[in-house]
Amino acid sequence: MWMISRAGPIGYVIILSSVVGLAVFIERFIRIYQVRIDTDRFLKEISYWLSERNVGEALRLCERIKSPVSRVVRTGLLHIEESKDRLTNRLENVALIELPRLESRMDILATVVCVAPLLGFLGTVTGMIQAFQVIEMKTSYVTPSDLAKGIWEALLTTALGLMVAVPFLLAHGYLRNIIQGIRIDMERAATLVLDFSLSRDEIPVSAREYQHQT
Repeated sequence: MWMISRAGPIGYVIILSSVVGLAVFIERFIRIYQVRIDTDRFLKEISYWLSERNVGEALRLCERIKSPVSRVVRTGLLHIEESKDRLTNRLENVALIELPRLESRMDILATVVCVAPLLGFLGTVTGMIQAFQVIEMKTSYVTPSDLAKGIWEALLTTALGLMVAVPFLLAHGYLRNIIQGIRIDMERAATLVLDFSLSRDEIPVSAREYQHQT
């Protein structure tokens, strides 16, 4: 706490930005992990039901598993009778809806990463300004203790800015990698559905029955 108090007003702003960033990271972490699934296992089960021509069971599996990947598969199977172009457009629309949800508020983390060191640099400048003001105001000999407050602020704000920016840079990259993984899984799911749509002769009865039920 002494470090923050010595860093001056800009130090408190840096800490406030870190609180905002931490809240966003925790919220995004929980949200992303809620929709993460074992994609390999899920797609293997979907492939099994599709190989059995049981689209209805595949759709029920998608209903039980709440994930962007399952929503891609469900959308594709519900419109499996459509042409390849129309089906592809539907799958792309699902991705356009799901990906922004995953990436929501990620820009706030990126902003904290950029702003924190800049605030630290600003604190460095204001701290040095204070130190030179002391030199200007002193008519007699200037002692190191006279300059200490400004120099403390200059150094501590820089340190605080970097201490906030570096962890949030790592956190942002970590979440971004997970989102990229989900994006790839959605593409795999879309490919599976498209391959099935091209290989089918006609929509299985189980799928038509499921559509009537929903």
